[in-house]
Amino acid sequence: MKTNRNSMKDVFSKLAMFAALAAVAAPGPSFAGKGGSGRDVGNGGLAVVCRDSEGAIDIVEVLDLFEGRSQYGLNIPEGKWDVDTLLESAIVRLKSRQDFQRGVQAELAHVRSNLKKLPKNVRLLNIDDAFPLVIMPPCKFEQLAAYARDGKIYLDSELHKALTKTQEAALYLHEAIYKVARYHGAANSVQARKLNAHLFTETADAAAIDALVDELVGSSLNYR
Repeated sequence: MKTNRNSMKDVFSKLAMFAALAAVAAPGPSFAGKGGSGRDVGNGGLAVVCRDSEGAIDIVEVLDLFEGRSQYGLNIPEGKWDVDTLLESAIVRLKSRQDFQRGVQAELAHVRSNLKKLPKNVRLLNIDDAFPLVIMPPCKFEQLAAYARDGKIYLDSELHKALTKTQEAALYLHEAIYKVARYHGAANSVQARKLNAHLFTETADAAAIDALVDELVGSSLNYR
């Protein structure tokens, strides 16, 4: 039986409460020192995937946006625009931190020019840099994208095909933001995902976005 999108929305409000309780008990994210000590290989994008009883995909949601809605209570609409427009709308919200914005734009160009879809039925192994707190049973975490030593970002073709335009844009921006964050020593993607979710909200919270950038890279940025 397929998971209904309306039922997902109903569950999100309950998840927010459970996530808040879990956050109290969970250890905070750990970060390596500044100066590019975070890993540059073996990082990637995780997705929440709901399948029907026969294993067919019903819903795929990038972890960033799933957490934004369910854990942080953000209003993240599924935009009607194309991926380019959605990315432009998200990136412009970084305008008060222009150095960071330029770094993200540079990495985004690299990401989009180095995407490689895996053959059908070839799956990516899950990467342990996400540390999510919440999930919506019976949905599961599945690896959607992963950086490799050859500089390519490998995609699970089945999952990627099932993404909405908003989810696809969020995936690409996740990879770009997290790359900049790793350059500044981030050892996991927790804060990068939170920032990414804020960039796709219906109404931007400029103060929250600036604070999240500061947490990721510091108040003064010297990117490359």
